[in-house]
Amino acid sequence: MNRASDIKCVRRKSKLFSAVSVSLALIFVCLANFCTSRIYFRWHYDVASPGGLSPLSTDILAGATGEITMISIFERVHPLRKPARRLLREYELAAKNIPGLTINVRNIDINIDIPEASALMRKYPVEPNSIVVLKGDDFRILSEDALSRYGEVRTSGTENKSTEFCGETACTMAIRQLLRPEGVSVYFLSGHGEYDPQNTDRIAGASTLARILQSHGCSVKRLSLHESRKIPDNCDVLVVAGPRTIISEKEIREISNYLYSGGSAIFMLDSGNSGNMGSLFDAWNINLYEDADAKKTSVATTIYGDHPVTQALSNTMTLFFDPCFIRTPQVLTVPEIADKPKITPLVLCEKKDSILPSVISVAIELGGTGLSGKFHNTRIIVCGDSEFISNAMLGEGVNGNRIFIFSSLEWLTGFQGRLMPPSAVKSVLNTGISPDSWGRLVLKLSVFLPLVVFVCGVFVIAPLIRKI
Repeated sequence: MNRASDIKCVRRKSKLFSAVSVSLALIFVCLANFCTSRIYFRWHYDVASPGGLSPLSTDILAGATGEITMISIFERVHPLRKPARRLLREYELAAKNIPGLTINVRNIDINIDIPEASALMRKYPVEPNSIVVLKGDDFRILSEDALSRYGEVRTSGTENKSTEFCGETACTMAIRQLLRPEGVSVYFLSGHGEYDPQNTDRIAGASTLARILQSHGCSVKRLSLHESRKIPDNCDVLVVAGPRTIISEKEIREISNYLYSGGSAIFMLDSGNSGNMGSLFDAWNINLYEDADAKKTSVATTIYGDHPVTQALSNTMTLFFDPCFIRTPQVLTVPEIADKPKITPLVLCEKKDSILPSVISVAIELGGTGLSGKFHNTRIIVCGDSEFISNAMLGEGVNGNRIFIFSSLEWLTGFQGRLMPPSAVKSVLNTGISPDSWGRLVLKLSVFLPLVVFVCGVFVIAPLIRKI
């Protein structure tokens, strides 16, 4: 009888231990789910990032209020479909921790949700494999080109095209435009063979620059002074990118009046005679010239002046093809007087047989009140090369050129760190598994998970072993 009683006692204890173990496991699962719903932190193994949105995105979302709807419309077999859905899920989760901000996410599969996809494409000018960001009646459409970046990958002596998903920057800036529109207008001078912001040609086009500016809230337009005869009042930055033919004296006078009225402009010229703009630059005490002794067709440099435009460059290299150089007077380090401009070298390069470096780009400011009694607030950047903004240069991942042009535009508009921060230039969300994450993945799957199961089993079986 005692033996039977002992067996019954052991069984009751075993049932009790099993019930307690199961209860603890359920409590642990409920507690873990509760914590994950309250704490925004998750591990990611399918992207080359530590998880969550970048600091740039979280900073822009923080403090924002309103309701945003994000819709992904992709084909089932498209390579960007999964990373796009994961990214939208990240925005939805991040918004839950921001009071007053709501981000609703919808995912449409063109191959299955045919009626819903057709209705969306009839309502908005959206193409397949895109993301639509909505706020009320306003919207932004991010096409496949805006969500991806193509690069060259060398394997076994051959070059292959690889696709990188970089949709976070485009989505974040689209949300910022809808919540806090900036209204920055950038006009590209046209009619003289300049780089065209609508031209997608790899060599002669500047559509990559225009696309990135538009994704960051800028309005990009072409300006022909032959037709309009006046620079629009809403022009925040005038871009003169590599004129190939002569700009008329009347146009030069209009540009000069725009600058003296407090306008901002960036001039990118390939020679001292480009566009016949010598008279314009003479008024600003600068002169462009070509180095007859220079035999190099390209200049790579890391020498920069002390200026807000170049602060983000540090030791990053910029590349210019056969640039012309700028001769300037002594840099003014005191407040401007008598309407004299302040000229600061931006990009310099070492010159053979010369102690002083040559100047490739300068920044000009005319902000002080001088003899005319006017406060100009004029900002100008002159660069001795225009090819560095071409689709080929900006598309090849030359980070120095990207940072330089966008930092220049930020300084000209007064929006430092808001059009294209340097961190955003280099931030890429890769669709593959990061090599650095493989070790953590193997460790958790092969060691941590079996260890948890083993410990739980020990707590259940140990009492039985002691009684046997």
